Amino acid sequence: MRLRTLLRSSRLLTLVGPGGVGKTRLALELASRMRNGRPGRAQLVELASLRDGELLPQAVAVALGVGERGSRAGIDYGYPGAGPALTAREAAVARLVAEGLTNRQIATHLGLSPSTVGGHLDRVRDKSGLRTRTQIALWITGRNPRPAR
Repeated sequence: MRLRTLLRSSRLLTLVGPGGVGKTRLALELASRMRNGRPGRAQLVELASLRDGELLPQAVAVALGVGERGSRAGIDYGYPGAGPALTAREAAVARLVAEGLTNRQIATHLGLSPSTVGGHLDRVRDKSGLRTRTQIALWITGRNPRPAR
């Protein structure tokens, strides 16, 4: 099987294709067969619900347990004293705020409710010490990384 050969020479194998062609079934079968012949582990990373391509690294990190804080990948925007790192979802909300989207637009983009977006935004404010959307936008884009305390 060609996939086994690829997996033996690579640490990561990504199967892509349209929905319904059997990617998940193939990946699970391959993982099952490889489990006996190779140390390490296979990890399935479900991406079907991911609506923001920029969250792909965080989704993989969470699934693999890399760079976790609790059960979510943390993102540190590099200002000492800025508070705890943002979760992947909080960072995504902050980036979309920086793009000028409203809570309703962010909710649609990320597949959340507007009230959930508001909650994430409240946590971004609490962690960063910033109060306005403009301050968050400047902070997240690095144009003014110093949070107001």
